[in-house]
Amino acid sequence: MSRELRVNGLPLSGIAAWGALEWETRLPGGLWSVSWEMDLPVGFFHPALVTGATVELYDAGWRIGGATLAEPDLAEGAFTADGHCRLAETVS
Repeated sequence: MSRELRVNGLPLSGIAAWGALEWETRLPGGLWSVSWEMDLPVGFFHPALVTGATVELYDAGWRIGGATLAEPDLAEGAFTADGHCRLAETVS
């Protein structure tokens, strides 16, 4: 098995090829951030790859954590999501 990202419930590999995955955790089950790159054709759009989309990171079938897509840059193919652990710090 390998690592997989799901965006709004869809496996990212079903949308387009992706790579350069990086993530950071702070607590067990607490995803701080996740970023990745995709090689997308000019003018590409997919309704799941929008600001606010839910991102889930899996490793060998185990869910590492969830995040919210913050900076989708379709032109550059660069994506960044803020982990739910990180977003929880701003709740008062």
